Amino acid sequence: MKQCVQTVMIAAALCGPTAATAVADVILAPPTVLKSQAASVRSEKYPTGSLAASPYVETNTATSNGATSTTTYDLTQTDLKFTFDHARDGTQYNFADSYSIVTFQVTTDSTYTASGQYVADDATSAGRTRFDGHLLDKTTNTYLYRAQQESLNTVDQTFVFGGTAGDNVNLSSGSLSGALVAGRTYELFHQAFTFASPDADGGSTARGQFDFAIVAVPEPAGLSLLALGGVALLRRRRA
Repeated sequence: MKQCVQTVMIAAALCGPTAATAVADVILAPPTVLKSQAASVRSEKYPTGSLAASPYVETNTATSNGATSTTTYDLTQTDLKFTFDHARDGTQYNFADSYSIVTFQVTTDSTYTASGQYVADDATSAGRTRFDGHLLDKTTNTYLYRAQQESLNTVDQTFVFGGTAGDNVNLSSGSLSGALVAGRTYELFHQAFTFASPDADGGSTARGQFDFAIVAVPEPAGLSLLALGGVALLRRRRA
């Protein structure tokens, strides 16, 4: 029993620093623009700084001419989450839109995963529905992924981010999961809208979310400690 307790204590001491180092901060920088737009009225937010020190939680609403766009932001060092709630009448060219450009860096090498969904509920006929986004490594001017879906003729359209459900436009390249390098500058973009175009229709509501999860990669020192912990455990078991 004493040997088991000592083994657990050694493992905890060795693995503890790994958990502490495996956390990345996300630093927002200009230009970061978070926008809700309803017809001719738009509301924009411009957060900057450390999300570890100050997570950004905000609701942004624009209302005009029979349209409302509400976007909720829940941005932390491990998850950038955007929730959309759109409604519009069927007046030609009326629309509700959520649009964000987030410029950021991570302080620790990390991995990312992008996901989301946007679902329209049309009153009668189909309007124009769109859900797209990209992740650009601005340091190397390389797109890590690009995703775009747009429909003009599908009633009650459902889009899964990165899919190919559009009846007018589909674009999917790169990977929705991959690596972020500490110190590089990235541009994260997404947009979702419902639009009475090219013709008037019966109106529509649309709801969805976009999620960008960030997980820090353990530092080499932490991985070494894990290896040492494993060796220590094996030695004590053999003893």
